[in-house]
Amino acid sequence: MKGIKILFFVILTIFTGCERDYEQELDNEVVGKLLVPLNANRNYIRVQESPIGNMATDALKYYIEKTTTKKIDIAFVNSGGLRHDTERLDGIYPIGDFTKAMAKEIYPFTNIMMIMDVTGAQLKEIFEHSVAFLPSAQASFLQISGDVVLTVDITKQSEVLSIGENPIIETAGERVVSIKFRGVEVDPLSTYTIATSDYIGNGGDRYTTMKKISFKIKTGEDILYSLVAYVKDQTDLNGGANSVVEGRIIILE
Repeated sequence: MKGIKILFFVILTIFTGCERDYEQELDNEVVGKLLVPLNANRNYIRVQESPIGNMATDALKYYIEKTTTKKIDIAFVNSGGLRHDTERLDGIYPIGDFTKAMAKEIYPFTNIMMIMDVTGAQLKEIFEHSVAFLPSAQASFLQISGDVVLTVDITKQSEVLSIGENPIIETAGERVVSIKFRGVEVDPLSTYTIATSDYIGNGGDRYTTMKKISFKIKTGEDILYSLVAYVKDQTDLNGGANSVVEGRIIILE
């Protein structure tokens, strides 16, 4: 019996090792190409619009519309959810081959894609929280998808939250000057369909407004798959994935 147990553990060890090697091989498989470098340094992406943030949010919007029947108005991700491997000292993903392993480095957390319906008034509260700490770098700073132009004045009153696990807005922010969606100012009473991660959607990074929103759907898929699919499809269509700073977030000082 002892010999059988030893044999079982030897076989299990070999199988597990083979499985890990296979997973690593899949991770290192090239899924597409980057046409621009993507800078994932925290002090860069947590204070301003960035190519990596634009690509990540466009990818999220693209993937949900591709794989579900939902049409997304606005997608956003918190900059703290975008990372780089510690061994990548410059924090930059260069022009050239892009692998699933790179996507896992950029999205190291298990965050599930989420769809929500919000009012224009709630959207303003969300963006007020996003820019509350500027010019200081903060993980809660949101990167946003195309079709949106957010203008903020960081000389104005920032949002102030109460202390504790379930914060409330004690002082409303006044930094958001304008939110334009497809060239039209967002209506406080209208409803917009947004896509984000379940971490932010459930109120992570002290997004207290998110906890008030009743309509939420989890897609069941990790957000990193949106980036993989986007780079792959853009490579098939255009020879690679491109992303530039285009004035989605305008910061007045």
